[in-house]
Amino acid sequence: MAQSWSTWFESDSLKIEQFTKPSDIVQVRVTARMHDATRHMLLAVLDDVENASRWLPYIKQANVVSRPTPAEVLVFSIFDAPFPITMRQLITRACLSEEVKQGRTQSILTVKSIDETVLPEPPIMITDMHTVWRLYEIENVLVIEHEATANPNGALPLWLVNITALQNTKKAFLNLQRIVSLPQYQQASHQFTASHCNDYQQP
Repeated sequence: MAQSWSTWFESDSLKIEQFTKPSDIVQVRVTARMHDATRHMLLAVLDDVENASRWLPYIKQANVVSRPTPAEVLVFSIFDAPFPITMRQLITRACLSEEVKQGRTQSILTVKSIDETVLPEPPIMITDMHTVWRLYEIENVLVIEHEATANPNGALPLWLVNITALQNTKKAFLNLQRIVSLPQYQQASHQFTASHCNDYQQP
């Protein structure tokens, strides 16, 4: 059966859709357009881990753990959302690949949580996190196709989990639209070298 997506928010440059998975946790799909921006500018923002709080809501700490290959990065993050969600921790592994479609080179950044890692609690671990960023340019417009899902765990009502995910997605993309054209990212280079990401499953 085909997934049934519904639109949660839409403007001229941003569309956010939702799909409820069998677990009752929402999966989010975004289509965004950013003028006078490029794939490499946005990748520079995403790779600027220590300054993730500029665009990612409620992130308290983010640090690069390692770069296992030129295409990959491991990141440890702590999120501190308002009560009753409270603090969460997350370890992710990201990989950059490229493909050509309709004559356009697309950058694909796939991110997944490393759920088998055992860390002291609290804070609670975020698990089952999968995110895909597909980036390409049409003339002077950067197009972003994004999907994401995650399980924050803990004793939280699912309606709160889902509305928080949608609201945070909107905040994040509005922040990205604001900062991607900052001078520090216009000429910035990221540390990824695209390769194959065969063991990264999409959401």
